[in-house]
Amino acid sequence: MFCLQQMYELFMWFLESKSKAILIARKRSRDHINIYLKNRKIEQVTEIKYLGIYFDRRLTFPKHIEHVAEKAKTLIYMLRKTAKLHWGLGHKALKTLYEGAIVQLLIYEASVWEEAVTKQRFLRKMQSDKKIIDIKIVKALRTISYEASSVLAGVPPIGIVIAGKVRLYKRNLGLESSGQPCDMPLPVKE
Repeated sequence: MFCLQQMYELFMWFLESKSKAILIARKRSRDHINIYLKNRKIEQVTEIKYLGIYFDRRLTFPKHIEHVAEKAKTLIYMLRKTAKLHWGLGHKALKTLYEGAIVQLLIYEASVWEEAVTKQRFLRKMQSDKKIIDIKIVKALRTISYEASSVLAGVPPIGIVIAGKVRLYKRNLGLESSGQPCDMPLPVKE
């Protein structure tokens, strides 16, 4: 077991006032656990933000998806003001901004929270944000379906993008190996 002296030898310092603990368990085994650091009790929380990802006690990530969807929606509404039907940003510029900023925001560290997107309510939240920008890219009416807006905009649905990102991450780590060849982008010829 690690003690404080060994941590200091490894140049690891902890501030008791800033330290928090979270008990992660899929099943409800214990609600509370006492953890002390330098004879001070560490605060136990039900969710914590670490490296930009909100973790909760059961690793279901509802707060993270809410937060990411809200940030994406804010960005989309800012872009929406610059892309009207007859003036403003064109569809190519919107698509570039979407793929470069919004998708990256939505799929940040998706390999950690990939299971959360299998739940329909979380996936729908991300899809509704994506549909808003798809409509602006294709300059369509808002009554268009999510699938049709994705096809017309020429961008894959967010569920497929997340699954692809996770699969690529696992393949690069060697966690997933399949006999099927991987689709690689073709080199650009000028």
